Amino acid sequence: MERIQAEEARDMLLALPVTVKTETVSLWQALGRPLGADVTARLAVPPVDRSPVDGYALRAEATFTASRETPVSLSITEEIPAGTVPTKPVGPGQAAKILTGGPMPEGADTTIKYELTEFTSSQVKIFDPCKSGADVVRAGEDVNAGDILGRKGDILTPALAGLLAGQGMQEVCVCVPPTVTVLSTGSELLQPGEPWQPGKIYNTNTTTVCA
Repeated sequence: MERIQAEEARDMLLALPVTVKTETVSLWQALGRPLGADVTARLAVPPVDRSPVDGYALRAEATFTASRETPVSLSITEEIPAGTVPTKPVGPGQAAKILTGGPMPEGADTTIKYELTEFTSSQVKIFDPCKSGADVVRAGEDVNAGDILGRKGDILTPALAGLLAGQGMQEVCVCVPPTVTVLSTGSELLQPGEPWQPGKIYNTNTTTVCA
């Protein structure tokens, strides 16, 4: 028997021709496995401009004269929780109550946290000027449709699985795991579970190497 170094044995194995097979499985089954193909975003994330705060969506220009001494009062048009669609545009002198994740209504270009305002069910007072575009999460800010989310060979991590789930994907193409056989030889070996015998030892290598 010719003895070789472990590195040489590894190189011999890597030089063997191997056809990598792929299969489509659920995201849960795919965790920890290499992608079998590039994965492209179908949707923008978020799909529309949305609010990152609980507060009010409004036109910034309506607040340019606001101060502690002379607050600006705006009439509230509607309430926009996450998961709903605005039904009314925000015009001059108006604001829409909006919750975190709620889509921005037409006409509004900024939001303000409710903690910075005074409000009733019909009106909200603004005490400081707002900046156009402030506190607005733009459509596609996280992901644009067509973006490459994962390359062939990338490991499907929990973060990547969440990203794919955010695209509505239930399944993904991954590489089929290789079939590996571990051989551990020796006349002195007993398999775990067998009764112990004098002069023998239990086979630990198979368990350790497989693990």
